[in-house]
Amino acid sequence: MTIDVIITEESSIVVIETPMEQGIRGVQGEQGIQGEQGIQGPTGSAGADGSDADITPIMETLTDVLTVDMSAGNVTLSSANSKRHAYHLTGATEERTITFTPTADTPAMFSVVNSTDYDITIAFSTGEGAIVDYVDAKTACVVAFAAGVGFAVVRIALTNSATYQNYQHALTSHGGYMIAQGAQTAADAKVEDNLTASTTVAPSKTAVNTALGLKIDSSTRGQSSGVATLDAYGQIPIGQIPPAAIERLVLVADQTARYALTTATVQLGDTVKQTDTGQMYFVSDDANLGNSAGYTAYSAGTAAACSGLSATATALATPRTIDGVTFDGTANITVLAPATHAATSKATPVDADELPIVDSEAANVLKKLTWANLKAAIATYYNGLTATMTGKTITALILSAGGTVAGTAPLKLTSGSLLTTPEAGAIGFDGKVMYQSPTAGNRGVLPTTMFMALAANYTLGTGTTVQKLFNGSTNGRITLESDTTYMFRMNVHYTGTTTAADKSFGIVVDSGSMAVSYSMTGVPVGEEAGSGGVVCKWGTTSTAPVILFTANTNAGGSVSIEGIIRVTTGGTITPSFKQSANFSPVLKKDSFIMLTPIGNAAVVSSGNWS
Repeated sequence: MTIDVIITEESSIVVIETPMEQGIRGVQGEQGIQGEQGIQGPTGSAGADGSDADITPIMETLTDVLTVDMSAGNVTLSSANSKRHAYHLTGATEERTITFTPTADTPAMFSVVNSTDYDITIAFSTGEGAIVDYVDAKTACVVAFAAGVGFAVVRIALTNSATYQNYQHALTSHGGYMIAQGAQTAADAKVEDNLTASTTVAPSKTAVNTALGLKIDSSTRGQSSGVATLDAYGQIPIGQIPPAAIERLVLVADQTARYALTTATVQLGDTVKQTDTGQMYFVSDDANLGNSAGYTAYSAGTAAACSGLSATATALATPRTIDGVTFDGTANITVLAPATHAATSKATPVDADELPIVDSEAANVLKKLTWANLKAAIATYYNGLTATMTGKTITALILSAGGTVAGTAPLKLTSGSLLTTPEAGAIGFDGKVMYQSPTAGNRGVLPTTMFMALAANYTLGTGTTVQKLFNGSTNGRITLESDTTYMFRMNVHYTGTTTAADKSFGIVVDSGSMAVSYSMTGVPVGEEAGSGGVVCKWGTTSTAPVILFTANTNAGGSVSIEGIIRVTTGGTITPSFKQSANFSPVLKKDSFIMLTPIGNAAVVSSGNWS
């Protein structure tokens, strides 16, 4: 018989092997020397097998064996008996107990023949161990140790496979080993483990050897050419996974950074995303990572028709609405137009109102435009347009109020050439005056009158020097433009005392280069028409008023002056008065002067003259 003893951490084991139908195997060869790091050395050669024999007790073949007859009752083996170390127990006619005290250094061997239905108990008073050969048993054999290290080797042979053998091994205070041999099948033998908590039941030799063959040497865990370990979550640490088994996503800023990649940072099959463009690339050639040949750009594909499914859309069981538009899945819908058309109208938009707009600069995505932004965009557009509009008709033009600074006038004409042939209704501006054509071919000057009038009586000075006639401004003078011709008219009415004095009136040229041509008439107060003075001045550049009434004693009078002023170089003129003696003159309210530009300095006519 071959007995393999396997010691577990619990210091207890049971091995169940096939029934013994062959002779006892020779003693196993000496164990090989254990290698370093716990690796067991090769096992020594096994002894030669014994010859086949009938199933008989082992001890019957040994010498110096004490036969113990159990027919009379329980047996106690003395210390003198124990030196034999081998006992053959037989003849039990009922349950029997064998009490044995072994020597301190040699375990005992028992051969038990029990063909009856009685239990046999072998009790060790001090412990050490026993080898029990239990043949033809039908019930149970109990081996009990009182103290010490217990060791029981038990062979159980069955002659009737229809029954099963109960073997009980009880240890009272320590661990032990139990080896059972003889069960033909798992169903033929039943081992009841009554050991203490420190003992276990081991599997068969074959099962143990098979299990040990599946064990992993702990020194190979996580090592090169070894096996991977598991982390606290039952997963293989990423450091033990080959890089080729992992597809990675690598982010780079731009193409320069992508071409700077090496095999230390990416490998075949990796994906590289270039963040400045959003494009993703597949690493297809790691020998060309520095140029475009190393990468294949991802491109969106289109899905083929699904096999077995309808190529056309099927109507939804329950149609839905999207933004108020019904959708049943059978056809495309346009959401924006119908929804806008069906919406409630708003007559007066406010700045926060929103309009939908398709952004052509952003892949035609839908965006919103506020009314405020729309107005600002339109204003910017029209402000940037050329000032010239050609051939356009404006109906019911209403001009807004102007501002106070340049460029904010409600309407401004740019100077330019006049029509060669005037058109009816045309208006033009040559930089000097504005023209209007009331009929075809007949153009006239639009009156642009500059004037000054007294809002109240104005008391003139008492001196005899030249003084201004109008006090609407500090100096009572007006500036005239270069290369311009003006028509003017002045009417004044004055009062005073009867003191005799010359009364002089006129247009004084203060600066510039211009010629004044006028006629002046005057009528004293109390005198009828025709009794007044008349003065004509033509082309004068005088800077002094002209005497109209000479040393008369009239208390007042009226003066009218009309004429033309041709200005070559722009300057100023002052409507003026002078007296030879103080007669306390007062210029009456509503006295006035008015000037109208009619063309350039050389203008001759305006209109369809022939």
